[in-house]
Amino acid sequence: MRKIFLLFFIVFQCNAFADDLDINNILQIVRENCSDISDDLQEMKKIAGINTAVTAVGTGTGIGAVATGIAKKNTDVKAENLEIRLKKLRKIEAENPTLTSFQDYKGMLNSLPDYMDADAVLAKYSSLTEAISEDQKRLDELTKKSENLGNWRTGLMAGTTATAVAGTAISATNKVDEDLETKVNNCINSVDKLREQIVIHKLNNEDVSYYQNIVDVCQDYKYIDLSVINKRATGALVSSAVATTTGVTGTILSAISNSKKIRDDNSESGKEKEKNLNTSSNVLAAGTTIASASSTVFNALQIKEIKKVIETAEKCSELLK
Repeated sequence: MRKIFLLFFIVFQCNAFADDLDINNILQIVRENCSDISDDLQEMKKIAGINTAVTAVGTGTGIGAVATGIAKKNTDVKAENLEIRLKKLRKIEAENPTLTSFQDYKGMLNSLPDYMDADAVLAKYSSLTEAISEDQKRLDELTKKSENLGNWRTGLMAGTTATAVAGTAISATNKVDEDLETKVNNCINSVDKLREQIVIHKLNNEDVSYYQNIVDVCQDYKYIDLSVINKRATGALVSSAVATTTGVTGTILSAISNSKKIRDDNSESGKEKEKNLNTSSNVLAAGTTIASASSTVFNALQIKEIKKVIETAEKCSELLK
C-alpha cells in the first residue's frame, strides 16, 4: 500500500512539473513569435511616411501648375483683347492718313469694343501713333508673361509626374508580405496555446496572472485586419498611377502648346489649336493634382492602420521582455 501511494505521489509531481514546463516552453514560443513584429511594422510606417511626403510635394506642385495654368489663361485673354484693339487702331490709322488731330479719331474710337473707352484713350495719349506704340509694348509684355507661365506650368507638371512615379514604386512594395503575415498568425496561434495552458493551471489553483496578462494584451492581434494596410497601399498605388498617366500627358501637351511653332501660328486655326491645347493642359493638371492628393490621403490612412498594429505589437513586446 505504501508503495502504491509513493508511486502515485511521484507521478503527480511529474505531471505538475510537466505542466509547468509546458507553459514556460509555450511562453518562450510566444516570445519568439511575437517580439519582433513591431520592428517590421516600424519600417513599413517609415516608408509610408516617406511616400506621404513625396505625394504631398506632388500635390503642392500640381496645385501650382493649376494656378499657373489659370494665370496663363487670363493673360492670354488680355493679350487677345489687346490684339483686337490694336488691329482696329491700326485699321483706323491706315484708312485715315490725312487726319492730323487725335481728337478727329474720337468718333472712330467710339466704334471700338466696350473694353476700349475712347475718352480714356484720348485722355491718356497725345496721338494715335503713341496709343498703338504703348499697346504694342503692353502686348509684348503679356506675350512674354504668357510664355513664361507656360514654361512654369510645364515644369510644375513634370515635377508632379516625377513624384507620382516615385509614389507608384513605393506603394507597390510597401505592403504586408507573406513573412509578416505568417509571423502574426504564428503569434496568434502560440498565444492561443498559452491560453489553453492557463486553463489547466487554473484548475490546479495556481497563480497564472503573469501569463494571463500576456494573453490579454497579445490576443489583440486577433482583431487586426492586415489586409486593410494592403488595401490602403493599393489605393495609393492606383492614385499615383493615374497621376503619372495624366501628368505625363499633361506635361507633353503643355510643352507643345507653349512651343514656338504653336505660339507663332497667328492664323485662326492656329490660335484655336493653341487655346485647346492650353485648356487640355489645365484640365490634366487638375486631374493630376486630384490623383496625387488622393494618393497622399491613402498613404496617410495606411500609416494610421499601421500605427494600430504597432500599438498592439509594442504592448505585447513590452510584456514579453
